[in-house]
Amino acid sequence: MIAFTQHSIHDLKRQVTLSTRKMLKPQANSTRDIVSLDGIWNFAIASSPDIEADAPWSKLIPPKLQVPVPASYNDIFADEKIRSHVGWVYYQRQVTPAVSIIDITVVTDIFESRAGKVQYKVETSQPVEDDKVKISVLDEEGLTVSQANGTKDELTINSAHLWQPGAAYLYQLRVEILSDSDKDEVLDTYELPFGIRTISVKGNQFLVNGKPFYFTGFGKHEDSPIRGKGFDPAYMIHDFHLMRWMGANSFRTAHYPYAEEVLDYADRHGIVVINETPAVGINLGIIAGVFGLKAPPTFAPDACNEKTQAAHDQAIRELVARDKNHPSVVMWTVTNEPASAEPGAREYLEPLVSLTRELDPTRPVCFANMGFATFEKDLVTDLFDVICLNRYYGWYSQTGDLEEAEQVLEKDLLGWQAKYGKPMIMTEYGAEAVAGLHAVCDVPWSEEYQGKFLEMFHRVFDRVETVVGEHVWNFADFQTTSRAAEAPRILSQAQDYKNSSTQVHERAVIDWFYISTLALFQLQNSTVNMARLPYPDVNGTPLNISKLLAHSPATVNHWSKIAGAHFKDLELSSKNRELVILLSTAKFRSSYEWTHHSTVSAKEGVTDAQREVIAQAGRQKGYFSSQGKLESLAELFTSKEKALLLFIEAVIDGPEVADELWTKAKTEFSDREVVEMITLQGFYYTFSRLTTVLNVELEPFAKPSKL
Repeated sequence: MIAFTQHSIHDLKRQVTLSTRKMLKPQANSTRDIVSLDGIWNFAIASSPDIEADAPWSKLIPPKLQVPVPASYNDIFADEKIRSHVGWVYYQRQVTPAVSIIDITVVTDIFESRAGKVQYKVETSQPVEDDKVKISVLDEEGLTVSQANGTKDELTINSAHLWQPGAAYLYQLRVEILSDSDKDEVLDTYELPFGIRTISVKGNQFLVNGKPFYFTGFGKHEDSPIRGKGFDPAYMIHDFHLMRWMGANSFRTAHYPYAEEVLDYADRHGIVVINETPAVGINLGIIAGVFGLKAPPTFAPDACNEKTQAAHDQAIRELVARDKNHPSVVMWTVTNEPASAEPGAREYLEPLVSLTRELDPTRPVCFANMGFATFEKDLVTDLFDVICLNRYYGWYSQTGDLEEAEQVLEKDLLGWQAKYGKPMIMTEYGAEAVAGLHAVCDVPWSEEYQGKFLEMFHRVFDRVETVVGEHVWNFADFQTTSRAAEAPRILSQAQDYKNSSTQVHERAVIDWFYISTLALFQLQNSTVNMARLPYPDVNGTPLNISKLLAHSPATVNHWSKIAGAHFKDLELSSKNRELVILLSTAKFRSSYEWTHHSTVSAKEGVTDAQREVIAQAGRQKGYFSSQGKLESLAELFTSKEKALLLFIEAVIDGPEVADELWTKAKTEFSDREVVEMITLQGFYYTFSRLTTVLNVELEPFAKPSKL
């Protein structure tokens, strides 16, 4: 509820504009309070539809009529005129205006020295002198690491802790507005959490802090049993933990902005978010196309027109204004499944894309493309930074024929890759299933079919270079009148979704096999593209190492947490990670791991010549530390890579690491990276010994690599 005390319609319009453009989340602190405005308000009904001609709000409204808030004023009075009134009404309570902080914008960057650059801008309700605006940056220990004065400046934070996917770190930007008196009384204060990180698109890669990032996760809905649509803190925390347990690092806010509490939680826990406007359904051809009917034009005077575009414009402004400071938000989705192949699509969307970039030039912009708008027909994808596709080959089309679906899917993705060469995320894919329904053959709606469907998509993703992410549709069942189950196979809700008798209970995990082998499939699929959703097929063929380790489900469950961390949460670069793994597997003569990581390391930038040298090092103790060896390899490895190889070789050959090697490693790597190298080597020592002692055979799909 807003109480207006302005004295002109122009001021009123300005106030409304400000209220939508400036969207700091309310907070209670030493200068602010959150007070419910529920209660009895003075009330008046407009006598004219002309708000400027009839403006009782511009002066005190007498308490002749009073209404409770919240309530429906139409139903309060025993008055037929009020009961049937549709139009302007006015509520009024007395408020005292004060100087306040109305908006804060924070933009971060990273210097080569790992110092963090923090640009801030503060807007206040009234002009304030710069020396009366006090800025402090606090770390997670509550220590002040930088200070400034003024409404706009740039701060430097030395040795900054970066916000990273899976490894969040939040600073606090404290803004204080001081009084004009000598006492410098604090009139208003606001603390804004923020993370230091960068987002960019380079070629066909999506980069977080300059490193390639691969999205794994889901499209979601804010929906839960009994409570229904909306924010539920208990389910939110439960869902986040389930996503992390399954190897997910991200989600899309399909198809609307989620509660601010969700983004706050994602900020704190390092979950990446693709943030979407509520612009879904800008496509009159969806239902018509499914049933083979002639569709009416989407972009037309009586359909999606200038008024639609204006509302869409406002939705984008509100989304960016509210969520611009969340480090978890890495990309804006302008719309979901629009009619992007229809005439008028470009004229409708191009101004909205430009607006989004103008409001926030620091994040990429995307939209979710529907299958009808193929790469040959689509008219707008060149406007966007990242290609996002929603595809259901094998479900809505090619139903029951996964072999044909695989061919169609690969042709589709390769077409987008050849035409644009941009990073590509599969933002929706999935097949519905009835929990507990099993079949030997490829029978749609069975759990087995759903698992094979997902495996098929994953195979294709691995063959398309520009794919940088995959989001299964949907994370969990949601209330619908037409679909029984749109959940990943291992999740469900207890709801009457036309199939309640076969639903497992409220997001409960099903099938002991998944519990015992989940992490190994995470590891199996993650090695090609950093991480993969764990969707094994119970009746399919798991990895050979998975079969053996499944003898001890308890061991696998703990093993999985360490395995997952090595491919999602390291500060160590992916190439350096592979150098550690290759040297470890070479030293312990694990042909299984060497073969597997020869392919993986090549994708992370390790050359054939580098692998050959590491293979030789595996045959000789102290190979890299021998006289003049690394000097002769100066053209092959960087200074940092040489320090890594010397250090890891010493750790393996041990038991002690010479002070000289330790000092060199500390010069080139952070404390965290040193610990990660040691634990990574230890993990792959164990893994290599498992594969050699148990004589694990190479996978049928593996191409043997000489060790």
